[in-house]
Amino acid sequence: MTSSMIPVDPDKRDDIYYRYKMPAIQTKVEGSGNGIKTVFPNIHDVCLAINRPEEVLMKYFQSEFGAQRTVSEKDDKFLIMGSHTEERVQEKVYDFIRQFVLCRSCRNPETQLSVERNKKGAPQVSMSCGACGKSMKLEDLGARYVTALATHFAKNPQAALRKGAGTAEARKKDKAQQEEAAAAAAAKLAVPVEKHVIMKSDLQDTREAPQEVLARFMRQCEGDYEEILRHSMELMSTYNLKDKMGPLLVLNAIVIAEKEFMAGLRRHTALLKRFSTLPDSVLYDASADETTKTERQKRKMQLQVAAMEECARICVQHLKPEQLVVALFVLFIEGVLEGESIKSWHNEGKPPSKVDPAVYAEMREAVEPLVVWLDGNKCVVA
Repeated sequence: MTSSMIPVDPDKRDDIYYRYKMPAIQTKVEGSGNGIKTVFPNIHDVCLAINRPEEVLMKYFQSEFGAQRTVSEKDDKFLIMGSHTEERVQEKVYDFIRQFVLCRSCRNPETQLSVERNKKGAPQVSMSCGACGKSMKLEDLGARYVTALATHFAKNPQAALRKGAGTAEARKKDKAQQEEAAAAAAAKLAVPVEKHVIMKSDLQDTREAPQEVLARFMRQCEGDYEEILRHSMELMSTYNLKDKMGPLLVLNAIVIAEKEFMAGLRRHTALLKRFSTLPDSVLYDASADETTKTERQKRKMQLQVAAMEECARICVQHLKPEQLVVALFVLFIEGVLEGESIKSWHNEGKPPSKVDPAVYAEMREAVEPLVVWLDGNKCVVA
């Protein structure tokens, strides 16, 4: 089973040109009753991509999930007790990355951890960044993680010698070649691998933008919702776009394909709704447990917010800021946005990226009458 490639930085999930990728974590639930457990079949690949030891990530899972962890060396199995969804585990992986991988200064993942002893003899974790050159002590790590890192480096002293962007690849070679390959041979092999990565990155950056492709399909397949939806899903898969990118893809394609943006919103409401919320059968699945229901509601809100924020950016860049209220009203009437989502987003008051805070303040003021109307009418469109 292959895993989709996703950005290492969780805040770059909307950036289709972000070049640091990792496989999404996979989970497999085994057993039943008190013996139920969640296995991570591709944890090696995930840890290779982020250049962090499996032992520390498993220790993090144990603490965050409050569940016992087990490593079966015979079967090469990494597991924790209990049933945990891929969505929930992936969020924990991202929490781990925020603490242990991304540079606190430039947010680049080309970092290296090291463990030293302070004056009192206690282990102290430091992070050095191969991109910006910053070196910092990680004072906010829990003692259990510091101990796990110290133990790992004590068992694997060669890990502390690896630096920079090629660290994950070096670990992969060590595992494949084991003790047979000499250091010189490994260095020679690293050169073509590095060239291949650069070439692949260059090819990805020069691809036609997905919104351009979808806009062309919209014009070619005008009125054929099923065909446009099929092309949209293929683009999401081809470009490895996360669910939250769906509304952005459709909205920007509308800007390109349509002469009148508001008319385009009405014409493609079915497509927008498909990417801006979750089906009722998923949201209100009676067989789902409370944790799963909460996660699905959170996912739905993320999609709704993504649609509203992109509408705000489009109004600033292509229309007039005060037209945001018209766009939101159209999407509410057409059932794409829920009234509660609009009110929640408006009340939060956080400007979207690439929107000037002063301009956003004017947009919020323009949206205020719609929020008051929604509140007075208690309208929520599912």
